[in-house]
Amino acid sequence: MAKEQLITIARDLFIDLGIKSVTMDDIARKAGVSKKTLYNHFKDKTDLIQTVVLYVSKELNEQTKAIMTNRQNPIEQLYEVERFFSCQPVIVNNSPQKQLQKYYPKIYKEMKNKQLEEVGGLILENLKRGIELGMYRKDINLDFTMRLYLHIMIESGNDLLFFKDYDKNIISTSYLEYHIRAIATPKGVTTLEEILRRDKKN
Repeated sequence: MAKEQLITIARDLFIDLGIKSVTMDDIARKAGVSKKTLYNHFKDKTDLIQTVVLYVSKELNEQTKAIMTNRQNPIEQLYEVERFFSCQPVIVNNSPQKQLQKYYPKIYKEMKNKQLEEVGGLILENLKRGIELGMYRKDINLDFTMRLYLHIMIESGNDLLFFKDYDKNIISTSYLEYHIRAIATPKGVTTLEEILRRDKKN
């Protein structure tokens, strides 16, 4: 069995059952291979987890980049990214991320640094493009705004302290509208409200 197949099987088990509880035996059994085959590809469970996390991060980053590239309108880009993130099990199901943070902090930190570097870079491009098109205000703090947006959009799958009674999708969509209204020019607000009216009809 190819290494990538083993990675996707492990990923699905981690999402469904949690990183802590899944063993190398579980993964080998699910894949229909021997543990020896598994260890030929991965040094140990930590190595496998790191490989899976980097694989998932790369997938998310590449798909986010594709969305950003295909959409000319920067506000539309953010809504497409939000829709994409809201249907990703690895983001919606917060258990694997919590366990990763608790039991494998180095891997968790590496994942967050990748998100900041790659997805954060795309958000910065979005902000600059929005300013160029007159949709975002010129006086916004680019780095701060990027970090705040990235934090809320990714962490909405986790238990935000004061929002435990809210659906995760409501948190992310409501915050996105709040975020855009805070940085938008009148032209940007007009575009935002067109998107909101369209989405309401759908």
